[in-house]
Amino acid sequence: MRVGVVILLASALGLAGCAKPPEKELARFRDNHPSEYREFVAPEVATQASKFALFRSYTRTRQLMESIENHTPMALPTGYSDGWRTITPKDMGNGVTCYTYTDAISCVQRK
Repeated sequence: MRVGVVILLASALGLAGCAKPPEKELARFRDNHPSEYREFVAPEVATQASKFALFRSYTRTRQLMESIENHTPMALPTGYSDGWRTITPKDMGNGVTCYTYTDAISCVQRK
């Protein structure tokens, strides 16, 4: 009896820890922000997908999408010694959004 309960609990905990990507949110974001998806979100999704199932978390993915949609600064992992760089989005008008990095700038034009 106790062995069955332990196995059932272990199975439930194992399944609860296997995070799945937020497919609907990702699809909507990819349709509305294709350039930002490729540059910021897709690498984060790939990073999480490469992790062992119990260690996956798509919280950071959701935070990135929210930051881009709300035009708020975000921090991204980098190869720098501090491990992060700040990205600041700025709406330039006429459907253009520029992202100022610590060391570069990138602009995207909407249709």
